[in-house]
Order: sequence, then structure tokens, then C-alpha cells
Amino acid sequence: MYSYSSWVPDQEEKTYIGGLDTFTAGFIGAELTAAGFKVDFEPPSAIKGKYSGNICNKNGRTQGVQLEISSAQRRAFFVNNDFRSANRGNRLPCFLCLC
Repeated sequence: MYSYSSWVPDQEEKTYIGGLDTFTAGFIGAELTAAGFKVDFEPPSAIKGKYSGNICNKNGRTQGVQLEISSAQRRAFFVNNDFRSANRGNRLPCFLCLC
């Protein structure tokens, strides 16, 4: 299982990868890196996803991967760095690389 959300304070384009499933996290990180994304396996403590009660770890395997996408990275997915709901149909090609 994996979950993703956004990490607002970071102004650098990157994706933090956490969670208890370190094997799958490594695979996802490698794929994102190969697609040109910057990844960081040391997220701030508030978003590490290491707590067993975290939604990404609430599954039959009791472990998952959490992706936290920086606001700067989310903006980079859209024309004019505008990720307001009215502009979300104007995605750039890099948006599909993350899917």
C-alpha cells in the first residue's frame, strides 16, 4: 500500500519517501529518480510514515510507502506553476511521470 500527500513548507522540487515498507520504498525511489525526480529518503519526522497507525501502514502487511510531494514539485506539474483547482487540467508531461 502507498499513500501520497503534499508537504507545504519545502520550496525545493522533491518527493520525500517514508513508511515501513523500505524494500518497496527503495524501488519507488529508484523509479522516480530514473524519471528525473529528486527523492529524499530522510523526510522530516512529522512525515516519515514510520508510525504503525499511519494510513500507509494500515493494511494486511502492516507496512506501506508514504510519498510526500513538495509544494514546489506539485506546482511544477502545471502550466505557469499554478496548481489551483481551476488550472489542474493544464498538466505538463512530467505530471504523468509520477503516476
